[in-house]
Amino acid sequence: MKKRIIALIALVILNFISIHTVYAIAEMKANLQLKDSELKAGEKVEITVSFDDLKDIKKGINALQGKLDYDKNIFEEIIQSDFACQNNWEGFKYNAKNQKFIAFRKVGLNTENNVLKFTLKVKEDVEASKTEVKIKEFTVSEGKKDIDLNEPIVKINIVKEQTTIPSKPSNPNKGDSIVNNPNLPGNTSGNTVDKPTDPINPDDSNKEDNNSNVEKPDNSKPNISTKDENENQENLAKTKKTTIKYIGFLSFILVQLAIIMIVYFKHKSKKNNMNLFLLFLGIIVTEFVGITG
Repeated sequence: MKKRIIALIALVILNFISIHTVYAIAEMKANLQLKDSELKAGEKVEITVSFDDLKDIKKGINALQGKLDYDKNIFEEIIQSDFACQNNWEGFKYNAKNQKFIAFRKVGLNTENNVLKFTLKVKEDVEASKTEVKIKEFTVSEGKKDIDLNEPIVKINIVKEQTTIPSKPSNPNKGDSIVNNPNLPGNTSGNTVDKPTDPINPDDSNKEDNNSNVEKPDNSKPNISTKDENENQENLAKTKKTTIKYIGFLSFILVQLAIIMIVYFKHKSKKNNMNLFLLFLGIIVTEFVGITG
């Protein structure tokens, strides 16, 4: 019976110790802090490691160890000189091969404080991307008891620097610097520059000057005389067509009158003559409408 009671008491004590340890792990927290989370190629960033919520730490933290995790394709490799201890932490050692580090403190730490700083540099040839920096396997010691911490992490954006192409300045007076520059040799007037004479064909330069003085026809203006000539030709064509119509009409009337006269003399009946007259008159009117239409 006594053995059962002792075992029960021991179990309660172990449960109390385990609960206390878990509580300490849950409360104490490690942080990573940086000023700017947006970086460009070639820039550096300083990251600070700190502890929070040490209220359950009684004796004080006097040792730490962890493993730095970062992307070596984005950042240059970190070495021992990139770290700096803070607030009486010392004995810092960093192994670049496995990226693990350790540090200790003579007097235990039980208040919120910065622990160390390290510097990362972005490579020159990286593309725009997103990355993370964190500490894995982070553990601190209070003497006899080790405490496993959370994995602090920071997110960093690598942005591409925008290159602005300068616009070409407008130079409406292109060539004035040559023509109007009085400091050029041989240009005493400051306004014009004489063309060199061709030693083989000296008259060619004079021909060019004479040709430049000849007024060129302005093709942008409409040719008024050609337009008027075309209109006159169209009017003449219309008049000619109309004249031909009326000549044909008159010829037809004459032919009809001749037919009426012949019929009249062959048939002297007034009734028949009247009917024939009306018939030919209708034909003349119909032809007239057809011709004039």
